[in-house]
Amino acid sequence: MVLPLIKVGALFVKQAVKPVAAAIKEYAKNNPRFRGGSIAFAQWWHRMEVSIQVRMMGHEPRAIKQLEETKAVQVAADLLAEAFVFSVGMGVLLLEWRHSKAKEEAKAARIDATLASMRTELDIIQNNILAVMRASEMKESVIKHQEQRIEDNIARRSQREPAYSWLDPRRYLPFFGSDSTA
Repeated sequence: MVLPLIKVGALFVKQAVKPVAAAIKEYAKNNPRFRGGSIAFAQWWHRMEVSIQVRMMGHEPRAIKQLEETKAVQVAADLLAEAFVFSVGMGVLLLEWRHSKAKEEAKAARIDATLASMRTELDIIQNNILAVMRASEMKESVIKHQEQRIEDNIARRSQREPAYSWLDPRRYLPFFGSDSTA
């Protein structure tokens, strides 16, 4: 929503600059102080412009005619008005650039914050996984220890005198034992 308003504002400023530039141009033409300084600048500008045009055509510039005073004032006023329009346009462009840059920086900051929170969550998850793995290893160790104790008990019992079942007659009759001869 902000972007269209900025674009409309920039367009309004560009359109509002044209009448202001025309007013500056008229003021410059009628101001005696401006006329004095502008004639020398306009003559220099005219010489530069003509010499560049002649060189672009492949010739060497010779003597360049001076502009008339009214024409020189007109050129200087035109340059001043165009410089004003150009500077306002550059200012609007600079403001749009700064706005887009600020928007990109805010987006980058949001992405960085999201990335940081995701890294924190990942560290927590990794720590939880390590804790579960340690607990699992401890339980496996306890289970192995219990299995070893059971095996040891079974081995100790098997080394003792054999246990007889209550149905086994050897338990009740001593003569059926292992030392009786048949």
